[in-house]
Formats: sequence, structure tokens, C-alpha cells
Amino acid sequence: MNEIDNQIKNEKIILIAIMSLSFMFYTSMFYVSPLIPDIITDYNASYVTISSLMYLLFIPQIIFSIYASSLISRFNEKVVVFLGIIFISLGALIFAIDYHFVFLQIGRFIIGVGVALSFVATMTFVSKYFGEKKRATASGFIALTYSLSILFSFNIFGWVAASINYKYSAWLMFMLSLAIGVPFSIAIRCFPTVSEKSIKVVNFMKGLKNKQMLMLALLWLALNMGIGAYLTWIKVFLMSYKGISPILADFLSSMMMLLGFLRPLVGMLSDRLKKRKIFITTSTFGYSMTVLLLPFLEGALIYIDFLVMSIASVFVAPIVLALPGDIMKEDAEVGYGILNTSANIGYLIGPIITAYLFDTTGLLIGFISIGLFFMLSFISVSYTHLTLPTN
Repeated sequence: MNEIDNQIKNEKIILIAIMSLSFMFYTSMFYVSPLIPDIITDYNASYVTISSLMYLLFIPQIIFSIYASSLISRFNEKVVVFLGIIFISLGALIFAIDYHFVFLQIGRFIIGVGVALSFVATMTFVSKYFGEKKRATASGFIALTYSLSILFSFNIFGWVAASINYKYSAWLMFMLSLAIGVPFSIAIRCFPTVSEKSIKVVNFMKGLKNKQMLMLALLWLALNMGIGAYLTWIKVFLMSYKGISPILADFLSSMMMLLGFLRPLVGMLSDRLKKRKIFITTSTFGYSMTVLLLPFLEGALIYIDFLVMSIASVFVAPIVLALPGDIMKEDAEVGYGILNTSANIGYLIGPIITAYLFDTTGLLIGFISIGLFFMLSFISVSYTHLTLPTN
């Protein structure tokens, strides 16, 4: 009995530690979003130029997400996560120095490398340590940190930028990376190693040839086109098109993740019911309709729209993050590498397309394109032959 109690205690401690790390690397991705209006003003830059601060974050993630899986196979999750922490902290420092716009771009690129290494290693660790029966539950807690990071980014970093200067927000991110990264780097030495050193060859073609994994990757790509574009440009849209004040725009922008604390419950429910697809379908449809309707709403209807969007956002991430382990089994790291690569392609494409439309056709058409990205994800899960293992 004591052995079981110790195992449960260890799982809780490890999960809390991993959640703190995932909060850090998710925050490093999104803390720039509420700073974008100020950076546009400071550098007098076009929307396409500013979008480089997002796509330079995701280009290295496309490259290094797959490479991270090879590093895990050769070494282990602890080594790869440690490297990720170093890159995130270094990138945040270079961004905070802000001597020139190029410093911002270089900093974002280096952070992207760190996030790629950290994400794949962390999710592989969760998949293998917690096992199939608890996988969606643990993934739900990781997804919770995604929500918290967005709430924190818009409401804290945004508030600091509006009250003082966006450069103080940049330094705050660097300090956060140290405050979480250093203790985690020390604590992780006590964690169990779940990948053996250089035992198997990582076969990425096996993942790409798996029809279910490929369909999941395409779904995730389309969804993250919408999420990436939305989080990059929502504050700009609310301030410039709706005439909303910066601090209120920050709060409304973060409302997408207002109910993120329910994500672990969704993961638990999915594990108990053995249902996956219905949650994804509901979420993608909710995203689509709320974003497409937002430009045409006024007054209290805007708040209702954001609240419905927050409800929709609860369902998808805990399920999708559990599925590579369901589909790929012992090759889970391959599935997570493919999943993260597809997400980053979506994050790369979405903001650029919307920025181009902002510059050439105006804010309304550009914002509608975001809703169409979400609609594409809904279509991909609803009208394809995607049959998940626990459907």
C-alpha cells in the first residue's frame, strides 16, 4: 500500500514540476502578443513585418520538433528539457535587450528552439510515465498551463506594457524563465528516466504512414492556424477596429482561455468515457462560429461571444495531446514530434496570411480569415475518415 501511495505522490510532484515548466515555455511563446501594438508604434512597422516575431518563433520549432525526438532517443528527456530551458532563457534575454528590431527577431528564433525541445521532451515524459489510463488527465493539466500562460501574458505583460513600457514586460519574461527554469533544472535530476539511451531508431516515416496520425496532424495544423493568428492579432483588432482600450482589449483577448481550469476535468471525462472525437468536433465548431461572428457584434454580445469561445476552447487540447500516445503506442515521441511540427506550421502560416490581408484589404477581411482557419479544422475532423482509437 505504501508503494502505491508513494507512486501517486511521485506522480503528483512530477506533474506539478512539469506544469511549471510548460507554463514557462507557453508563456515564452505568447508574451509578445499583447506587446504588438506598442512594438508597431515604436518601430513604425507593417503588420507583415511584425508577424516575423511570430513566424521566427515557429520556424525553428518545425525543424527542431522532429530533431528533439532523435535527441530523446539518443539521450533522454531530462537532457533535452535542460537544453530547452537554456535556449528559452537566452532568447528572452536577447529580446529584452531590444537594441534593434533584429534583436527581437533573433530572440524569438532562439526561444523557438527552446520551446521545440521542451515541448516534445515534456509530452513524451508525460505519455510514458503516466500511462494510457491517466494520459488524457495529465495532458489536461498540461493544457491548463497553456490557458494560464495566455491569461498571464495578456493581463500581466499587457498591463505592464500599458502602465509603464513594453520593454519592462520583456525583462519580466527573462526573470520568469530563470525563476522557473533554474529550480526545474535542479529538481529534474531526481525524476525517473523513461527513455533508454540509444536503444531504438526513431522512425518518423512510421508516423507519417499512419493514417490516423496524419489526419490528427492535419487537424492540428488547421486549428493552430486559427489560434496562432487569433492570439497574434486579436488585441490589434479590438483596439483598431472596435475602438476598445488597451487594458480591456488585453482582458477580452485572454477570455479565450478563461475556463482553462476545466481542461483537466475534460481529460478525466474523456479517459472515463473513452470518447475523443466528439470533444474535438464541438470545440472546432465553437471556435469557428464565435470568431466569424465577433466583427459584427456590439455591446454585451461581444462578452457573450468571448464567453462561448472560452467554453469551446476547453475541449480540444487535452484530447489531442493524449492521442499520439494512443495512436503510436511505444513510438509516442514520434507522434508528439509530428504533432508539434504540424502545430508550428499552422502557427507559422496563420499569422502571416492574416497580416498580409490586414495590410492589403483591411482589418475586417483579415480577421474573417481567422474564422475560416477554424472552420477548416472543423471540416477536417467532421468530414474525413478520422476514426480515433477511442472514438
